[in-house]
Amino acid sequence: MKNLNIAKTVLKEFYGFNSFKESQKKPLLNILNKNNTLAVLPTGEGKSILYQIPSIIFNGLTIVISPLISLMKDQVTSLKKKKIKADFYNSTLSFEERDAVFKKIENKEITILYISPERLFIDNFLDKILEKTEISLFAIDEIHCVSQWGQDFRKEYMNMATLFTEKYNHVPIIGTTATADLTTLKSIKEAFKFKDENIFINSPIKDNIEYIIEKKVSDGFEQILSIIKKEKNKQGIIYCFTKKEVSKLSGFLRKNKISARSYHSDLKQTTKDKNYISFLNNKTQIIVATIAFGMGIDKPDIRYVIHNQPSLSLENFIQETGRIGRDNKLSKSYFLLSKKDISITNWILKKNNDDFNTNKFFHMSMFSESPLCKKIILHKYFTGETIKEKCKKCVSCNEKTFENTFKDNNFLNLIYDNLNNNFLNFKLFCKHISTKIKTYKLNEIEHYIYQLYINNIVEIDIQNNNLISLKDKQENFDFTLLKNIETNFVLPEKKKIIKKKNNKIIEKKQGKNTKTKTIKKTPKKRTTNDKKQGKKTTKIKAKNKVI
Repeated sequence: MKNLNIAKTVLKEFYGFNSFKESQKKPLLNILNKNNTLAVLPTGEGKSILYQIPSIIFNGLTIVISPLISLMKDQVTSLKKKKIKADFYNSTLSFEERDAVFKKIENKEITILYISPERLFIDNFLDKILEKTEISLFAIDEIHCVSQWGQDFRKEYMNMATLFTEKYNHVPIIGTTATADLTTLKSIKEAFKFKDENIFINSPIKDNIEYIIEKKVSDGFEQILSIIKKEKNKQGIIYCFTKKEVSKLSGFLRKNKISARSYHSDLKQTTKDKNYISFLNNKTQIIVATIAFGMGIDKPDIRYVIHNQPSLSLENFIQETGRIGRDNKLSKSYFLLSKKDISITNWILKKNNDDFNTNKFFHMSMFSESPLCKKIILHKYFTGETIKEKCKKCVSCNEKTFENTFKDNNFLNLIYDNLNNNFLNFKLFCKHISTKIKTYKLNEIEHYIYQLYINNIVEIDIQNNNLISLKDKQENFDFTLLKNIETNFVLPEKKKIIKKKNNKIIEKKQGKNTKTKTIKKTPKKRTTNDKKQGKKTTKIKAKNKVI
């Protein structure tokens, strides 16, 4: 604990904080003891502290490998303001500037240096560093890039793993990431040879986030406008799938007197920087962006994010949501759900033979449509652990639901037999079951089977086309595990009832928000042609009709 006390003194002196977050303490102490460390912390929990503090305490140079060259300058500028000796070395520097960086390293004027993964393999870069000074720590940011099952695979990370675990294995390593599912974690562990006791995983779910999923109407623009007005003058980010939609939506918002700017790759860098700074300085209320925006953004008071289309994976969804509520105040993540959007995304992925993202997207679609608490789903996906405690904030916790307990023995026997004998992916398995028994609808079967996954009864193999199987195949399988699953289904909206009375139509929508709408209707007059054809006069009767 002595090292942690020293770290607290450094934290107070350079950052102005009195204590570390609970999620930071164990991995920080581990790396201060010079053990190779893997830390998975939610966005906004202060991952960079885990290597910046050691860079000040250790003798020698800390090298930070970051995949985002565009953010290095901002990161270094921020550290210099804190009086931390930081610099970066990348392709944006002139030859004179590069020489100046090496001179600073030789004179011990830099304690933390940011470089790109590619730089490690150019002109024996690390050997040149070692000629000038000692390397005390390698910090690998966004370490999930090493995994082919991560959302941002880069082969340089795989080469880096070999380099660090073989040639430079005397230098301690810390790897950080915000989101990594169990398959990605396994890849990271194997590549960098992390020991289990040196891996620290924190759930990416933040307690101050409320997950709100609404059915999307048309293009969603009017709903988005309504949300912005409801949130009043709070700042927010809106994510769209295409650059065209970003421009279209930001223009729509400006026409409706909302301060909004665009951010996507087709904009000139000067325009992107201008829009970004305007948002950071609270001069712009809304940024409408593709998913590229936000990587590394450090603004504590963004109050909400709106996803106008589904993210490609739960990792992307969590990273996008992680931009909000960094001050730990209540913030909201809105998702406008459209089955059409989900179908189109699935179609595009399959058309491109993108099995990897198709398998990932399956969990995103189940998260979107499942009546289960969103916190429970996210926690299971990222940690492999099943929790019972609901968040009581998400749309599933707040919706009026009913519990449908699956106790039909024929159904359960069918499930068990097929889980034991069939080798099908999740969707095909559910369709197969639905053709054999008509007791439940297909979507009910899907939600039931997905809850078996949430409860660790079945496995869904994301590396093998989402193949579904029993987790523990054994002769003495506890059949009550299948029988005691309770799946909450959102109560269907009751149908409209139209009453005809006194030449008026009274439209009534049943439910907790009952509305009555009266529309005048003039009775159809009997025409001359009607008389000739012997038609009877239409009479308006007070009569209930369900549509």
